[in-house]
Parts: sequence; C-alpha cells; structure tokens
Amino acid sequence: MLLALAAIPVIAGVVLDLLAGPASRRLAPATAVRLLVAAAGTTALATAFCLAVLAFNAVTENLAIARIGHWIPTVDPDDGTPPPIGGAALLVVIIAMLTAAIVQCARVLTATARSRLPFRHLAPNEDGVTVIESPIADAFAVPGLLGAPGRIVITRGMLQTLDPDEIRFLVAHERSHLANHHQLLVQAARLAATTNPLLVPVARRARTLTERWADEDAAARIASRGLAARTVARAALARMSSLRDGDRHGAPDRVTAEPSALNSSALNATTTGVPDRVRALSRAYQPPRLRHAWSVVAVGLAVVVASASIATLTQAKFERAASDTVTAHGRVYWVAELGDHDGDDRRR
Repeated sequence: MLLALAAIPVIAGVVLDLLAGPASRRLAPATAVRLLVAAAGTTALATAFCLAVLAFNAVTENLAIARIGHWIPTVDPDDGTPPPIGGAALLVVIIAMLTAAIVQCARVLTATARSRLPFRHLAPNEDGVTVIESPIADAFAVPGLLGAPGRIVITRGMLQTLDPDEIRFLVAHERSHLANHHQLLVQAARLAATTNPLLVPVARRARTLTERWADEDAAARIASRGLAARTVARAALARMSSLRDGDRHGAPDRVTAEPSALNSSALNATTTGVPDRVRALSRAYQPPRLRHAWSVVAVGLAVVVASASIATLTQAKFERAASDTVTAHGRVYWVAELGDHDGDDRRR
C-alpha cells in the first residue's frame, strides 16, 4: 500500500505530460499555464515527500534503528515497504533531488542579477523601453530583482526592421511579461522539473504558454490578431537573419552580437515556440472551455490525497509499533520477547 501511494506522484508526472498539450490548446494560455505550473509544483513536492516517507519506513525496518526508536521493525510485512537497503537508496535519490533544486534556485538568482548588468547604465526612453545599439534584431524583458523594476530591451536592429505598429506589439508583449510576472511561473516550472525530471515537458510547455499569454494580451491591446501573427513571424526571422549576418562579419563582443545571450533569465519574444504562436494568432479568438481544466486539477488533487494518505498510514504504523513495545529495567523489549515475564515493573 505504501509503495503504491508513493508511486502516484511519479505517475502523475507522466499524466501531466499527456494533459499539457490538450490543456494548452483548449484553455486560455493564462489559465493553462497557471494550472500546469501549480500542478507541476504540487507533483514535485509530493514526489519528494512520498519518497522521503517511503525511505523512512524502509530504513526503520532495520533492527538496530527500530530499537532506538522504541518500535517493532515490521508491523505489516505486506504493506509494500522496501527493505532497508532500498530505503538507503531512496535517501540518496532524495538528497540528489534537493541538491538539484537548491542549485537551480541559485542559478536563477545569479542569472537574474547578471541579466541586468549589461544595461544598468542605460536610461529607458519615455515609454520605459531601453534601446541598445546592436545590429542584431532582438527584443526581450529583463525581470526585476529586489524591488527594482523590470526592463524592456529592444535593439536598434529590431527598430530598423519592424514598422511602428509592429514595434508597438512587441513592447506590449514584453509589458505583459513584466506585469504578469511570467518569469516566476517559468522558473517555478523549471524548479519542479529539476526536482522531478518527468515534468521537463510540462516546464517547456509552460515557457511557450507564457509567450502565448503575452501574445494574446498584446494582440488585444493593438486590436489586430493578424498584425500580431505577422509581427511574431517577422521578428523571429529578422533575429535569425541578423545573427547569420553577424556571424559572417564578426562581432566585437557578445552583448553587441546577441544581446539576449547573457540573459538566460530574460523572456524573449523572438525565440520560443514561434510556429505554434503564429498558428494560434492566425486563428480567430475562441472562448476557452474551462471544463478541460478539471483533468489537470484532478491530478493535483490526486497527489495531495496520496501524500496525506501515506503520512496517515505511516503515523498509524508507528503508533501500533510503539504500542507493542515495553520498557523493563531500563531496556526496551518487544511484547513477544517477554512472554509470561512478570510485568509488575513494566512501564510504557
């Protein structure tokens, strides 16, 4: 039973991968990414928790450890608890998962801090956009850090490539990233995938969905889905073309050659899921069908129930184990060991 419950969050990771595609097509991008990130985060936490509880059950089956804790080592041999050596292996896996999560958090904070350095001396325009002198056509949003506002960065190469209406769409797109804190959603999904690698496809889907969310916000602002689709396609082609030209002629430094190269934490409108985004913007807006959200919600609820159940079963198991031990003459005995021994000096 314990092993089956611990497997539910692992299975949930696979199920979420299968549901991510339909959810992204049938729900509004804003709804889909919030649900998927919440479900992925819950699944990752439940995975670590259930494996930790299973490892604890397994390790405490060892006779010496059981005596230290004053419980019998095996209350139910058929409860699915792995042997102590299996528990030790699970502990190694859990430590690796936690280490990977801590390293990922450190990388995100470092990347966010470094992403602001190349532009810290540049003052934004009146509309809050920072223009940098680079021939590479690029546009991206740099998230804020420690109370500092985020930045929208557009290169001179992009300004010379697109017309004013298209630039207006790009700026609105990047403003949506900053206003809706898309970077937090993207990094939360990456952190969940770091903890549970089965969630990597969900994290990738979440990244694309944040771009589609920003596309829809910007398209509504400029009131033209056709213009939005054209801008996304033209901006992506312009970036690739300018990068090829830069490679042929050589570039003096990385920031001039590719401004977003130093910004792994930046949200770039021209690099993620461009074909899918263009197809979505080329279609007429369709109201989302919220009934398709329940499948993702059900996965999240399943892992929560599994976590609560495995915790409850484990607590009950060790309560029964402790009740089958007694302390006599300063030593812990199992009831079966004492037999008909005079129990006047026993105490719980």
